[in-house]
Amino acid sequence: MNLLSNAAKFTRKGKISVKASRSIEDGIDLISISVSDTGIGMTPEQLDKVFDEFTQADDSTTREFGGTGLGLAICKKFAELMKGRIDVESTPGEGTCFTFVVPAVAADIEVEETSVSRDSAQIEGLAKVLIVDDDAAARELSTRILSRRGYSVITAEGGEAGIELARTQQPDIIVLDILMPGMDGWQVLEKLHEIPETADIPVIMQSMLSERELGLSLGADDYLTKPVDKSDLSNAVRNLLPELKLEEGVLIIEEGTSLIDLLNKAQGEEPFETQQTADLDQAKQWMSERKFGTILVGKHPQMDAVSEFMGSVRRSEEYGDTPMVLLNSIELESMDAEQLLSFIRIHQEPEDIPDPGLSA
Repeated sequence: MNLLSNAAKFTRKGKISVKASRSIEDGIDLISISVSDTGIGMTPEQLDKVFDEFTQADDSTTREFGGTGLGLAICKKFAELMKGRIDVESTPGEGTCFTFVVPAVAADIEVEETSVSRDSAQIEGLAKVLIVDDDAAARELSTRILSRRGYSVITAEGGEAGIELARTQQPDIIVLDILMPGMDGWQVLEKLHEIPETADIPVIMQSMLSERELGLSLGADDYLTKPVDKSDLSNAVRNLLPELKLEEGVLIIEEGTSLIDLLNKAQGEEPFETQQTADLDQAKQWMSERKFGTILVGKHPQMDAVSEFMGSVRRSEEYGDTPMVLLNSIELESMDAEQLLSFIRIHQEPEDIPDPGLSA
């Protein structure tokens, strides 16, 4: 399906052909399936990196046709998992032919449950997200998307390892793949619901299979179809997090009045108190005099000092568990009043501060 999709995407007013054949190579019975097109084709330089993860042919191709640069990398891994391979031939301006070759008879392959990934990004942020996926490229992509938005991400390469991490680490959200060797996503979801410590953790299923209704009926809180769009994933995570408490008032730290102006417009019939300043000493003084339920940080000329301030707040006994949300300039410019109010209400209390350069 991926090869056909690519052929259709890169071929206009041309021809796409699918051919299957059977052959013997080195005594092994093989099935070969080729997808050829008369599309734009590729240069030798582009062919050299066509199976690289997160890589497109060139920047102009990405701008015109889109894509994540993961499809062909995943195809190659699927072929290799079946003890096969995938080949490609292409001529610029004439077309491309991808051929995947796999054994006609499935080999007996022992699949050992993989262990917890120890090289996952340990980024402390707004909330802790556990990603359970046997595909390294998919884990990396999801980690990159969520960590850039200020979330703390931990990963597991298989079902049993994911269940153990969920039980011991108590993540706020679990992003769970379905097609995994050994224990698949459906079995993991069932087991998570049986364990008291993990039964209430929201689970987002993601898979190349379009089975949203089945996933939701089996207890998933959301379902995404791969390849997952970065906005869909971040929105799904954000929408499942608890609301921030605003009744104790909001402390706003920013230069200018962008945040406080938006909040004042959004309060409506349920007003809450806001205090705004760009002076960090003034902010500390206010915090010593009263308790704020939420701290919002917008644009500020001294982000290093703001980072130190946020760190000191997180380490304090009184404010250690107070939600702090950092919004970058792009988000502030694109938000209206209702969006901002919704944005801060659906974020969970953070365990630590995000990098000041990251969007929360």
